[in-house]
Order: sequence, then C-alpha cells, then structure tokens
Amino acid sequence: MIPVINAALAGREFIHIGVDSLLADHSVPAVIYDVRVAANEPAVHAGNNTVVITLKRHEPNTLYVSGYDRVWVEGKAAQIENFLRHHESKATHILRRYGSHLNSIIFLAMLAFLPSIPSVRNRLEVVVYVFILLTTLLYSWRLAANTKVFLREPKFAWYQKNAGWLLVLLEVALSAWIGYLVEKYLHR
Repeated sequence: MIPVINAALAGREFIHIGVDSLLADHSVPAVIYDVRVAANEPAVHAGNNTVVITLKRHEPNTLYVSGYDRVWVEGKAAQIENFLRHHESKATHILRRYGSHLNSIIFLAMLAFLPSIPSVRNRLEVVVYVFILLTTLLYSWRLAANTKVFLREPKFAWYQKNAGWLLVLLEVALSAWIGYLVEKYLHR
C-alpha cells in the first residue's frame, strides 16, 4: 500500500506518491503543518481498504479508516491512533485542553483580589497587567500547532527556535509582577 501524500504550506500544495518521493523533493519545506495521507489497498473480493489521515496545524486532526473487515478497520484505526499519540506534543495537548480553564482561573483570582486593593489607580494597574498576561497566554496557546511534520533538519532563525521559551519567560515575569503588585497593594 503506497500512500498518496498531499502537503500544503502557504497556499502551495505538494502531492507525492510515497514517502520517498516527498523526501526527495527539495522544493518541499523542511517542516510542514498541513498534510493528508491517503492509502488504498484492494481487498480480495471485497473492494478496498482505505486509510486517510488529515493533520492540520490549527484544526482538529482526522482519521478515516474503511473496509469490509471490521476487525481490520478497528485494528488499523487503533494502530494509527497509538502511533500518533506516541508522537503527540504533550505541551500542546495540555495547552489545548486546559488553557481556557487557566485563563478563567486567573481572571477569577483577579476579581477576588481586586476589591482588597484600596486605590482605584492601583486596581487599574493590576487589571492592565492581568489582561496583558491573559492576552499573552491566549497568543501562546494559539501559537501551538496541532501538527508539525519534520521532513528534514529545519533551519530556523534564533527567535523562531526560542519563541516558546521567550513567551514562557514573559508569562512567568508577568505573573511574578502581578503577584508582587497584589502583595504590595494588599499590605499598604
């Protein structure tokens, strides 16, 4: 079963028959974020067994397996899901699953502590920094990709390699600053 691979990047599509063909094409970028892999295999006297995997950068990934043998379909689907789960970014999974909850908790904590701050000016300062933190967190969660397929060793610029760490440092610094302000204004 030789798969047909359709990789898309920045409005361009690269269609190849087989992995070797895709890897040999140096016009395909080293990292792709949207890819569809489709494979058909004739089943004796039963039609075709079909597997289609669609991996997207910011949309849900999909897996479609069909065939006349239910055991084969369920086994193949489980095998592919296990393979994909093994290569899944744990950080991206956690961010997508719990990120909005963390934003809500931060916002509710701000609302809980805000009345304790005596000055309106100081309250506004805390609110501004909390909203900067929430916006930064939201941006970093949207930045995380569902899919990132490395075909070759990528050549990233320094800021691209370290963007994740820089965002985390900014988020930690903002959190520490907000904690400092709350502590400072509560004990006046």
